[in-house]
Amino acid sequence: MDLWIALIVYVVQGIIFGVAVNTVIENKGYHENWFWEGFFFGIIALIVAVSKPPKPYEPMRESPLLKKSYERQGVSSNNWKCVFCNSINANNVTTCSCGKSKEDSQQKIKEAREKKDIKNVVQKEAYIIKIIAQYKKLLDAGAITQEEFDRKKQSLLHK
Repeated sequence: MDLWIALIVYVVQGIIFGVAVNTVIENKGYHENWFWEGFFFGIIALIVAVSKPPKPYEPMRESPLLKKSYERQGVSSNNWKCVFCNSINANNVTTCSCGKSKEDSQQKIKEAREKKDIKNVVQKEAYIIKIIAQYKKLLDAGAITQEEFDRKKQSLLHK
């Protein structure tokens, strides 16, 4: 009989500590289930949960499901995306929750596009130089004439 009473007291105590530990963890901003830690380890789990630092605020990230939901609602055209933290902000909001402004985000997008354009030009020029070098090898091997080489070179350089 005493064994049953001890078992019931242990289970009730475990449930109380489990709920308490889980509530502390959720209030600190964590989305983890700590019920079983509280159930089995009781006061030790509660001390660990209380001593755990609060989780820093993270703005909601853009998920594919959220993006599709916005597109279905037609909301995506009225919002802007912060390129620094990837959060979606209303069009009338000028500063993101990460502290960056809408203008900063748009400027970074513009710089990235310009950098991509420069990279494409450099890659195109490198490709042209490579093709001219291949034609030069054909000229040296006697497979094409000097006139054909000059014509091809001019056409590649003036595209």
